[in-house]
Amino acid sequence: MFTVQTVIAVAVSIIAVAIAAVMWQLFGILGRVKQQITPILTNVEKTLEEVNQELERVNEIIKTGESVVEKVNMTTKIAQQAVSSPLIKLVSVGAGIKKAYDSLTRRK
Repeated sequence: MFTVQTVIAVAVSIIAVAIAAVMWQLFGILGRVKQQITPILTNVEKTLEEVNQELERVNEIIKTGESVVEKVNMTTKIAQQAVSSPLIKLVSVGAGIKKAYDSLTRRK
């Protein structure tokens, strides 16, 4: 007859075989997952490198645009100063001439 120890030993053996089978299946699944993930991660890394390169290009374009805007602003200020000073003088001379003309025409 079977003793309690024999029954326990058989039960533990069956459980150990079942655990070993599950572990074997898990190792197989993990191997397949690793085979599938490796190319995906390689593609992700390549894509991120390309995105970083594009971001660097966009950054350069933005810097160039900022530089152009600064140059346009500076040119506008210089042109404004170059035109406004003589224009103010011309308007002042015109006002003086008008005042002189008005005072001469009032005397007559």
